[in-house]
Order: sequence, then C-alpha cells, then structure tokens
Amino acid sequence: MRIGTTLFFIFTAGTLLAASCGSGEDNAIVTPSLTATDDGAVPARVVEAPSTGGVPTFTMSAYQGEDILGGTTGIKSSEWMGRGRPVILYFWYADCNPCGNMALMLQKFYEANQVQALVVGVDVGPLIGEKDARLYLREQQITYPVGTIDGGKASLEEIVGFPTTLFISDQGELIRRQVGFLDWKTLLAFASEMSPGVRIVDAAPTGPGERIPDQGRDHVEPGEGHPAYNSVPGASGWHYGHPLAPADWGVYEEVLPDEVLMHNLEHGGIGVHYNCPEACQELVARLREIVTRARSEGKKVLMSPYRGMDTRIALTAWTFMDRFDEFDDQRIARFINAHESSLNAPEPFVR
Repeated sequence: MRIGTTLFFIFTAGTLLAASCGSGEDNAIVTPSLTATDDGAVPARVVEAPSTGGVPTFTMSAYQGEDILGGTTGIKSSEWMGRGRPVILYFWYADCNPCGNMALMLQKFYEANQVQALVVGVDVGPLIGEKDARLYLREQQITYPVGTIDGGKASLEEIVGFPTTLFISDQGELIRRQVGFLDWKTLLAFASEMSPGVRIVDAAPTGPGERIPDQGRDHVEPGEGHPAYNSVPGASGWHYGHPLAPADWGVYEEVLPDEVLMHNLEHGGIGVHYNCPEACQELVARLREIVTRARSEGKKVLMSPYRGMDTRIALTAWTFMDRFDEFDDQRIARFINAHESSLNAPEPFVR
C-alpha cells in the first residue's frame, strides 16, 4: 500500500509527521500542532464544532456501498448527508495504523447502529486502485460505505491529521470533530450527541464475570507510585508503556507485574492466572492446554502465576474478572470468547 497523490493536495510537503508507539495504538498521523507524548503516542484531540467550520463538501467514487451513497463515481457528499439520518464521516488511509484500528471500531458501531446512523469512510490515500481497495475492505471485514475523493480537495483544509472523524447531525450540521483514535465509550458518547432523539446501541459485552470499575489507563514509569488497583488481580488502571509492556501473548512461569498485565488488558487481551501455595501441576497443565489452544486460534491470551489471590483461578479482561477454585474449561472458554478483543477494552484491535 502507499499514500497516493490526493494527500498532497490537502497538505503541502513537510507538514506531516508520524508519531508511532510501535503497536498501532492511539497514535495519529498529524501536523506538528499536535504534540506527541514521550512514548510517541499522540493524545486524541477534540475540537468543538464552533471552531471547526462547516461540513466539508466533496465528490467521491465508491469502493463499496454504492446503493447507499447513490452512485459509483462523482457522488456528491451533499446527496447522502443531512437527509434525516446522522452520519459519522471518517477520513483515513490504509498505511496509517491508528486509522485501521479506528476503521474496525467503526465497523462494530455500524453493525449495531446502521439503522440509526450512517458510517462513511473516505480514503484520502487513495489505495492502489479499486481492486486493492475492495480486497483490503474484504480482508478487514468492513461493510460500511467507503470511497475515495474525486474533487473538492480545497474544502478539506481543516483535516489536520489522521484519522479524523466528523459527527454530523441528521440535518447535516457538524456536531463534533475528532483527530486521533477513539475508544468505544467515547465513540458512543460522541455519536449520541449527533441527534439526541436517536438511540445509539452499545454492542460491548456486559458479561460473563464481575464488572470492575474502570480505573483509567494512565502510563507510569518503573518505581513510580500510583493508587492501589481495585481488584486482585487488577482489571484496569496504571501500566507501563513501550518497550516495557505489553508482554508477548502466551504462557509464563514467572509472576508478571500488574503494570505489565494492565497494558495487555488495554489491548483487549485476557489474563489467565493461578495461585498455588502448594504444588498444582495438574491445574497448571490444564490451564496451559486451554491457553495454548486459544493462542493457536489467534486469540490474545496470557497465562501466569499470581500471588495473593483469594481463589486458585482468576480470569481478567479490561474491567471484568471471574474468580473460582475448581477448574472449569467451559467457564474459561466463555470468558475468553466474550471478552477477547472486547469493545470494553480501550484498544481492542491492537495485536
């Protein structure tokens, strides 16, 4: 994939910088006015509607969703905006890692809310030809309408970074503009502002397991103090950044710091933990078998011993936990299947 020429009609040479965490998390390709943190991540920036101007106007060619957009080429944005249904308008390109993660988040939103709201992706790259574009969307299982810009480039001058997401009311009014990756809860909150009479559906799982209050996802340095986690093991909260965390997925025989484990959970991973004051080789072997099978299926699962638990087994996901003493393979499988890459996690599509 490559960045196509359209991008350079929007920005002059030298105005873009890439800020990367190395894992594709909530960083963005931005102008220098957005400042990266020490680990390279660019915090998401929200610009309120009064300072952003109006909704950009442009024409586009469709990669998919021609029936919704009303054509294949020369499609005017005014033909599908402000027509009684709120629109999430998403500007991106394929070589931008946070763009890809955001595109997958919007797919989950679209699956749950396509009757209430329209999602349209605008590739400013563009991808290398229509064939490659369709292949990319099929591989990523993205089904909402997506196309590339034909004209109206001058109207996109306020797209100052990627990804950029516009939240537009059912009357075609710009409600909010977001630069950078959005987690699921923030996406729902912004979508609910577009048209207050439209009920937005939350597709994040509510179980199984006990829900643990969210303690945020602040980064800390080794040796830096922070408040206590509100569960044992933790299920959200303070954690190390790169390169100290997250840990590779798989089976560990040594105890891992909470500050490492929380970064794995932030990425939609599952923690499988055991506490055996006395030897429990059989339990460890059975847990290892489940985790190894989950890893062979591509699931993000980590197993390690954990001291101080009040049960022999604990399963953790971001803001969820299940604790029990007797091995139960079906119970473990249900938890993994429900919460792995769950929308409750801040960055569920980062591998």
